[in-house]
Amino acid sequence: GLASFCIHPNYFGDLFTYVGWAIVGGTKCALSIGTFQVWCFVYMVIPNSDAYLAERYAVEFPAYAARTATLIPFLPPLAHQVVAWVGFAASCYFSAHCSSSLCG
Repeated sequence: GLASFCIHPNYFGDLFTYVGWAIVGGTKCALSIGTFQVWCFVYMVIPNSDAYLAERYAVEFPAYAARTATLIPFLPPLAHQVVAWVGFAASCYFSAHCSSSLCG
């Protein structure tokens, strides 16, 4: 199933939805939320989920985690971190250049 492509397909779906809605929203404010969400998933949410999975499935999880992408299918672990920091930087940029006339 989907979990053979990435460990957290539900988070990838959430991310895809947030960024999609941000693009449709068309404002820098909306984009800042979607791009910040990448960083939140990689550095806050996923480590907690992985710790739980590693404890719950102590025998199976290490091998599964070694062969499966974490968040975005087919990306290696370092790429996830790069994407997260680019998302964080983009979020800072978009939120700094957001004005109340653009946001609503």
